[in-house]
This record gives sequence, C-alpha cells and structure tokens, in this order.
Amino acid sequence: MSGIGPRSDKPTATVTRVKQLWSHRDVDAPANTVWELLTNPRHWPVWGPTVRQAELHGERLEAGATGTVTTMLGLDLPFEITAYDEAERWAWKVAGVTATDLRLEIPRISAASVTV
Repeated sequence: MSGIGPRSDKPTATVTRVKQLWSHRDVDAPANTVWELLTNPRHWPVWGPTVRQAELHGERLEAGATGTVTTMLGLDLPFEITAYDEAERWAWKVAGVTATDLRLEIPRISAASVTV
C-alpha cells in the first residue's frame, strides 16, 4: 500500500477560533432604566437592529429561559438565555448559535455603559 506519510492512530486535535466583535455605548440614563430596556423583550427591537419582535416563553428573563425572536427578515427563531447576572450581564443563543453577550457597566458616576 502506498501512502503519503506515516500513519498514526492517534486522534488529532482541532482548534477552533471564534472571532468576537464588541460594541460599546455610553448611555445618559439611570442604570435601572437601561437594564429594563436590555432585559424586556418588548424593547429589544429598539436597540437590536436585527430584531423585529421577541417573545419570552415564561415570566422572566433568567438563565435557561427560552423564547422566540423574529428577525428583520421575518424568520421566527428559538432562543435560549445562556447566562444571566441581575443588573450586570445576560447572554443568549439564537437557533442554537451563540449570539449577543450584553454587559451593563456602571461607572462611579450616574451614567450607565452598555457593551454588546
């Protein structure tokens, strides 16, 4: 049998790199108001350019919560909240794909800062 090189029965490791894109915005509003906008699905179309509508299948946003998000293209996709720290951060998967990880940073002054 001819071959290209030595054969090995050892498994090979695969390294996957994920690129991340961060956006930062300072908001001149009380932190609790900003957090309400970020965590209430009714408000997601206001700040999420790809969201037409969102519906939570339950009473509150928390880790493990699920729902449906309608994209600007009209696609209804399932989502799951993968991380939730009250008044600090939440992250989600949309259609099984890791999506936004939102963090609320409160500086020592009264304004709030949002990183998406």
